[in-house]
Amino acid sequence: MRISKTSLSLIGGHIAAAALALGPPAYAVGGFGGQDLYHVPMAWCAVQGSPAASNPNITGLNGVTDTSTDAVLWRRHERPTDNIYVNVAGITFRSTIMNSWGTLNFPILADPDTTLGVQGDMRGENVNVAGVEFNALITNCDAAYADPTYGLAGVGVTAVNANLFHDAAGEYVGVIGWGGCTESVATGDCTGAYDGRIVVIDNTYLYPTVADRTFPPSPADPAGNLQFVITDPLDQLVGHELGHALSLDHRNPSTALMFGTSSDNDADGDVDNIALNATEIADLRLNAQNVTGVEIDPPRKILPGRFVTMRHVDETRDADQADLASVKISRDINNGDMEFAAQFNGLLPSRLPGNLMLTFALNTDEDTETGIPEEVLKDSRGKSIQGAGARLDPYQWRPDHDPRRPAPVGLCPTNHAPLLCRDPWRTADQAVRAGACL
Repeated sequence: MRISKTSLSLIGGHIAAAALALGPPAYAVGGFGGQDLYHVPMAWCAVQGSPAASNPNITGLNGVTDTSTDAVLWRRHERPTDNIYVNVAGITFRSTIMNSWGTLNFPILADPDTTLGVQGDMRGENVNVAGVEFNALITNCDAAYADPTYGLAGVGVTAVNANLFHDAAGEYVGVIGWGGCTESVATGDCTGAYDGRIVVIDNTYLYPTVADRTFPPSPADPAGNLQFVITDPLDQLVGHELGHALSLDHRNPSTALMFGTSSDNDADGDVDNIALNATEIADLRLNAQNVTGVEIDPPRKILPGRFVTMRHVDETRDADQADLASVKISRDINNGDMEFAAQFNGLLPSRLPGNLMLTFALNTDEDTETGIPEEVLKDSRGKSIQGAGARLDPYQWRPDHDPRRPAPVGLCPTNHAPLLCRDPWRTADQAVRAGACL
């Protein structure tokens, strides 16, 4: 997975910035240029210590003040919907929680690492190199939505509202957001087992009506005088990261939504780069169809999206960065294909001494007499994720195994492009065990 970032210049310092597209379009005569509208769900969480969680208070340009975590987070997808996406691309963003007319209760997460910065901060100068805290926040948000209170794990784009981003020394950086999805090596598109995710800084530091947007003290700025030079009334930051989560890469010019730095092109002090071109719109609409829980909105009806997804989160976190954090199982209801996607606790090294081979076995019936033989699982020396009604057993396939031996489910070295493994292994009852190579 490659996660891309957005940056913004700071008063007293300057830091500049830094991904991703499936499924055939099925347009009907609808409300967007004769095409369907796509309503894409977002699973918001806020980190404890971020202003949205600890002291929510944002007055909109319309004079309405939001004083609850739910209202502040809701606005963060409402603004880019209204100002960037709906009229130009025919895409709206909504809450994964559907009882929005009642009680929202977006989850509030504990800060997984408080050794640097203040509570709510995240190490975020480059999550593709130092991504443990980023991954922990995403996994913890997924785990919160897996709770029976919600029962919505794996639905929508996972979105986390943090405080600010700092580097390894605890200094605040100009990076303001990260976003992306797991890509197909072959196509560069988001995979069918969609897992788009974003983490953005709190908009207390960006919204123009906030009187004091200065950062907390840091080692290089003990007085706490640092702040961004421009403001973001449109929540362009969230719109940009959602672009990454729905396939888009950075591009020029500075007026483009996907320009690597939030920009003020007319010198009025506000971020205004929100332009999308025709290619980006086509990619966004293509990938929106892969998001679990998307609603397709032709005239006078609402249709479900093509993917059904289940996510299991491992509540036991080992110190090993290669520890499995969660597994997502996705089924394409159009053709019956299934895919597995794994999220690790940290980052795997870019170069390995040999081929790392992973296999995932899905036990759907909890019957020890079916599925992969128990002696194979014991021999794997792997770990398990326990979940309601299913168990996933990832393990490393050791080099001393005979390569000619039929591999259970899909056996894929990490240097192979993702391949969909259809009917790779059947039990006596002919139940199909299908998987996807990572």
